[in-house]
Amino acid sequence: MKEPDKPVVFLNLNLFKASKEDLVESLKGNYRPCSVNVLKEKLVEYDFFVSQMRKYEQYIISILEHISELEEQKRMVKEKMEQTEQKELKKKTKKRQIKSRPKHVKTNTVLMAQNTFAIFWEQI
Repeated sequence: MKEPDKPVVFLNLNLFKASKEDLVESLKGNYRPCSVNVLKEKLVEYDFFVSQMRKYEQYIISILEHISELEEQKRMVKEKMEQTEQKELKKKTKKRQIKSRPKHVKTNTVLMAQNTFAIFWEQI
């Protein structure tokens, strides 16, 4: 390459471990057109694979976000079911308490009616 300094200007030197001088030195030499063409094709292939990897990364991120949303929905449904079960349990407990009360109330009511009737009967 006649002027190896020119391509180095376009490079992001932070991506390389080598210094700028080492890169310029490595670009000096006799390049055959067929070798340069192969390098160009490999660069195109590399860029294609990098773009494909980015697309797959975005796809994976979207899938993970969807899974996260589904897990959140599942958690919310589970909480609602637990709340519903607790309410039903409370209702059953109240029904049991109410069912047990009428026996006492009925017994007390019968006794009260008998006593009232007996008093009324005595008055006649």
